[in-house]
Amino acid sequence: MKLIIHSLKMCEYFAPGSFVQWHADERSYVFVEALSPVSVEWRKFKERVAPGQMVIGQKFRIVNVDPEALASIRGVVFQLEEQPHNMMYPVVLKEHTEVTRQLLSLILKKNQTNMDLLLRTITLQNKSLFDTITNSNEICPVKTQTPIGHIDTRLIIINRYIRNHFTRPLTLTDLADMIQCNPIYLSNTYSKVFKISPIKHLQKLKMFKAKNLLRETDFSVGEIAIRLGYISGSQFADIFKRYYEMTPTEFRRSHYL
Repeated sequence: MKLIIHSLKMCEYFAPGSFVQWHADERSYVFVEALSPVSVEWRKFKERVAPGQMVIGQKFRIVNVDPEALASIRGVVFQLEEQPHNMMYPVVLKEHTEVTRQLLSLILKKNQTNMDLLLRTITLQNKSLFDTITNSNEICPVKTQTPIGHIDTRLIIINRYIRNHFTRPLTLTDLADMIQCNPIYLSNTYSKVFKISPIKHLQKLKMFKAKNLLRETDFSVGEIAIRLGYISGSQFADIFKRYYEMTPTEFRRSHYL
């Protein structure tokens, strides 16, 4: 039996709250490996899929469940010359099988990933389709398609940098210089993808951290301001009050009442 690969998608990113649904006709199947936490949804059903777990089937969509970060997946759309048992709706695979090794090898040959890190052994409840594929003696790649919904990968770099370094005194110009782009372009495209501007995202993380420091430490307001990358305690207090309608001192006092 011949296994025909319609498309290889090495790494597709999609925004918070959005979803990806790769086309598969009645003779084709979609195999997806989650590279970040996602949800697989079909009809009125849905199931969480952890990084490293996989989904295989015909009609389903993959949803980004993270409210702030991009999700990423990779996979294969393939077809069998002889139609196996119907598996229109998806099966979630918690670990790898010989079949998923075979499918992943097609992707990993493209990006030189160490496949040994991904391979495990399990027993599946539904083996019909996978038994058919395992007995295949010929894999025949046909074409490779560009991932749907292109996103400037530099935005991912900035998103990760903000989350990891939000306590630094960063400006929009600083962030734009990191990826050598115009600050206005960065602000507009980042806002479209993440539904929040990079500076507002930065401030949101700072404010969340500020509340924890006010509740859980004895640091002065000035010390907290320095730890969060503000130039002064008054600047920090003004921004905090805009977010929470009280000063940092009032917030700390109310917490201990």
